[in-house]
Amino acid sequence: MCLDKIGSMQEQLNNNSKKNIRIRIALLIIVALLAIWKVFFKTNNIIIEANNGNLDTTFSDHSHILLKKGSVLTLTKDFNKSDRTISLFGEAFCEVSANDKLPFIVEGGAAQLTAETATFDLKSDSTFIIINLKGKVHLVTKNKEKLSLSIADGEKITVTSQRTFKELNRSDNYLFWKTGEMVFISKPLETVIAEMNLYADARLSLNNKVSDNLRQTIVNISFRNQSLDDMVKELCTVAGLKSVKKDGGWVLKGKK
Repeated sequence: MCLDKIGSMQEQLNNNSKKNIRIRIALLIIVALLAIWKVFFKTNNIIIEANNGNLDTTFSDHSHILLKKGSVLTLTKDFNKSDRTISLFGEAFCEVSANDKLPFIVEGGAAQLTAETATFDLKSDSTFIIINLKGKVHLVTKNKEKLSLSIADGEKITVTSQRTFKELNRSDNYLFWKTGEMVFISKPLETVIAEMNLYADARLSLNNKVSDNLRQTIVNISFRNQSLDDMVKELCTVAGLKSVKKDGGWVLKGKK
């Protein structure tokens, strides 16, 4: 019996020893992989995030980018040495400096843009939207379509996973995030509200009882570097409305 117990204990010790060795090997592999990731990926990347507001950045090549709040840029420490490539998630206004040897490349959700020198507003998430382009750029879409593009005043180019198309940019207020200015000249109230929601994240809605006539009321109004509260108050004064705060936004209704 004693010999059996001793043998059983020895076998258990051997099993535990083998298990501990396997655990140590696994831990060593994990540590090694983390070290490799840190060296070759994490430490070589520079991540620029506009967390607290729009972020103004000038790169070593003298290119200038204004990054919209909530947007993220990624580039490597070798930027302007072997290439000038950045990745964008969000929106940015870009002024690209000239460099014949190293074109400026922006990688995004649906395309890759290459420019030698240009200024443009670029929005990149699952789509790729270029507005207000001054200069000429080359695009390679995710579908491997290659395009050389220029844009006339008032036009924009949108790239999706399915297609690339040019259309009129129907409002000059798309750069509100950059300029702080929003201007409406003889616009229906519904259009004003839609653009304030789109470009200023105002979260406005009209009460269901608001008449069609009031919805189509022509509005002339401009905002310059104002808080959303002040913008809503001014709109209500001009359009004859009153506002009620609800769910982080405002519900607008007639005063009567």
